[in-house]
Amino acid sequence: MKKKRTAQLRQRVASTRRISVSAPARLPAREGFRSSLGEGGFFNLHVLIGLFMVLAGVSLALLGSGASSPSGSRSAKAQQEYQPPIKVIDPTLLPPWFDCSKIRELGIDRQENFRAGLIMIACGEAEGGSGPNVSFLSRLWQRLFAPFVYGGTDVDLVTGAETSPHVTQSETFSWANPDNPNQIVVTYNDSRTASANYSGASYSSDGGLTFTRLNPSPFATGHGTNFGDPVVLYNRPNATWHAIFLATGCGGQGIGDWTSTDGGVTWAVGACVANLPSGGGDRESGWSDMNPSSPFYGRLYVSFNNFANAGPPISATFSTDNGGTWSPPQNLPLGGATSVRNVQITGDLVTGDVYIAGMNEMGGGLGNRANMMYRSTDGGATWALTYTQPAFAGPGSGLCSNNSYFASMFGTYWRHMGWGEPAAYNHIVHYVYAQHGAGADPGDVYYIRSTDSGATFSSPLRLNTDATTTAQWQPNISVSSNGSLFAMWYDGREGTGCTPGVNTPCYRMWGRKSADNGVTWQADMAYSDVVSPLPAQPDPNVAACYAGDYDYASAIGSNHLASWVDGRVAIGGTQQQDAFTDREIAGPSPTASPAPTATATASPTPTPTPTPTPCVVGYMITQIGDSIVPGTTDTGNHGDDVITNVVLPFTFTLYDTAYPTVNVSSNGNAQFTTMDATFINVCLPWHNRNYTVFPYWDDLRTDNLGWAGCTGYPNGLCGIFTSVSGTAPNRVFNIEWRAVYSGNTALKANHELRLYEGQSRFDVIYGTVDNGNTSATAGVQKNDPTFTQYFCNGTGSAATGGQAYTVLPCGTSSPTPTATATGTATTTPTPTATATPTATATATATATRTPTATPSATPTATPTATATVTSTPTPTPTTTPRATPTPRSLPSPRPRPTPPPRP
Repeated sequence: MKKKRTAQLRQRVASTRRISVSAPARLPAREGFRSSLGEGGFFNLHVLIGLFMVLAGVSLALLGSGASSPSGSRSAKAQQEYQPPIKVIDPTLLPPWFDCSKIRELGIDRQENFRAGLIMIACGEAEGGSGPNVSFLSRLWQRLFAPFVYGGTDVDLVTGAETSPHVTQSETFSWANPDNPNQIVVTYNDSRTASANYSGASYSSDGGLTFTRLNPSPFATGHGTNFGDPVVLYNRPNATWHAIFLATGCGGQGIGDWTSTDGGVTWAVGACVANLPSGGGDRESGWSDMNPSSPFYGRLYVSFNNFANAGPPISATFSTDNGGTWSPPQNLPLGGATSVRNVQITGDLVTGDVYIAGMNEMGGGLGNRANMMYRSTDGGATWALTYTQPAFAGPGSGLCSNNSYFASMFGTYWRHMGWGEPAAYNHIVHYVYAQHGAGADPGDVYYIRSTDSGATFSSPLRLNTDATTTAQWQPNISVSSNGSLFAMWYDGREGTGCTPGVNTPCYRMWGRKSADNGVTWQADMAYSDVVSPLPAQPDPNVAACYAGDYDYASAIGSNHLASWVDGRVAIGGTQQQDAFTDREIAGPSPTASPAPTATATASPTPTPTPTPTPCVVGYMITQIGDSIVPGTTDTGNHGDDVITNVVLPFTFTLYDTAYPTVNVSSNGNAQFTTMDATFINVCLPWHNRNYTVFPYWDDLRTDNLGWAGCTGYPNGLCGIFTSVSGTAPNRVFNIEWRAVYSGNTALKANHELRLYEGQSRFDVIYGTVDNGNTSATAGVQKNDPTFTQYFCNGTGSAATGGQAYTVLPCGTSSPTPTATATGTATTTPTPTATATPTATATATATATRTPTATPSATPTATPTATATVTSTPTPTPTTTPRATPTPRSLPSPRPRPTPPPRP
């Protein structure tokens, strides 16, 4: 990210949105806070403020009692500092005639499920949750160090009212419908009706922009008592969703299934996945083969631990009839281990091979661990142990209270043994996990990669690159069908103090991405919008050391989906466990390779649909006039440096790739593969910001804080609004920016982007743009070598009227004269002034245009005979790629006014 100009940074201090020093009460939906200060990573006023807050937090932590830090101590003394009283709860939930002396013999102390937790509490072997016993002044949330990086706006999955202390939601599983990416379902553990039910889920029908929590839980009936451990899958051949949980009605403590055919809105009771005895089932996982080319297309898989078996080993089952029946469980080999934890299951998106990651916990506690990988090549009928990793030190800073088997990340809180998640694509197998860092560092996140179907793995790569001794833990990973990888984890590098339930910044979700199936990795950067407090676990019906054991991520369609437990929401004055979610775009697809290979150079199968045109040279720009079609649907984009994902009413092809959604920025651009809110424009190309349209890229605002410029818009509101003109298959999707300039909020920047159904054409229409082209960029970009620029910072054509952008396919001669951009080794290529030839009307690109986007869809008149034509500039290549774009020239700093007081 590029740093902000100093004058602008100073002005932005005054205009930053105010944040309450205490967390808000539960709201049906809330806006995620993405730092608008994050484009800079340089020492400035904000960093000074942040350092002051860090020092203040450290001082308070030293003075406070009982607060633990992410780094913690591994000593026995630290483990014994906090010993709250034992809480004995409803013993009627114990199995009949249960003998508490047999807890360790039966493996109850090694299980993670809620029923095992209840037994431990009732037998006096663990304590239930409670609110925080330390009271501190709440502090400001730290938005100061967060660059706008991976992901979009965080979404709270838990909507509706909550009643303390039954407010624990965590341990998430995220999945989407590949045939309708607008359908997303996230299941999680939810204690709202504990101890009668521990299941919860939320669904989205708009691609993840909003979620609705299922209330009451439909999984509380049909299979006895639901003890959580969530899984959710989509069965593509039958268009059916499956939610899978531990349930007493399936043998005593087995695994039950519920189904939905309407996108997760309503659910029916399904079959028992596995009938397991009381005290048996624990920590299930699942995967669905959704590749029509796979030999096992449509097969559903579930793996789990069955503590009724000696060990236990991992067990696995599968269904070939949409979950109607399930195969007898197969017990996987122990491979010399005493027991193997079922971590997670996944499958190869190309070959249909299935993989299960296991862990030899080597007796638990703070000792060593060993990761294990299993593979099935026959649809789950048989399994082989293909790899056992050399032992490594398990993560943690202490042990769970009264259950020394589980290591914990914060003294006696948040059990975690290093578990992660596997992913596989085209014989390349990926795995992420956590292990203890150097010295006092309780945890780092590592990645290993196999190029031979899990037989051997690379040396571990540490994904978090911070130089702190704070904790990174509980990672997950997903791979998309274009070879894009995204890893996410909990990260304490920005925390100032971590006490459960107290509103001090503790951790944020961070991530790291690979665009080439794990060969190389981009930088590790923030993923969630805020630095979250460490949430308490106040529910006495849930083990106190619990904050969720996993978060299963998936990549379906064009998005990586990942959810997590978050503590930003307070209930009754206590920060508590809340489930949040976000998405990271997988990016454009490389060329497909039909033959699977075992090398890292395999070209993955594309997700987006290519157009029939084999290739394109670029876009030609033609003047069309026209005026803005007013938007009627509010996208919700109201802010400063805000990105909003908009679902298109039809797929739109930009250059050679079709997209179902677009990410619109308050700063006047539309990104199809990235989500970058950078507000300082540069002349094209904008390095690595591929497949982006720039109607009017400038430093703009779409919020409504009393700006004079907003009063001139309909209803006096700024924002981004959409409408649809015409009827299928000739619709036009209009995206209207009603914005003001950050440097002068009395001035308007009103413009529109129009996308055409069934075409690669788009139009840009200018309304009132008071600063013209003096400080903005307009054009379109496929990648660094291929782009078409209309104007930039005062050069080029005027920001008036309308322009049609139409593709020039391969073999099409460029109009004459040709405008060629000149490039140097240190500056962004800048095209010369656009030539304006005199041409006949038949020479324009709009002779057979579809109707323009007017409310009546009436075709416009014949375009003028004078057409401004801009070809694709061809910059001189440099020997060394630029790491970041360097603007050819920067406009003078624009002051950012302080918003007037709210009434």
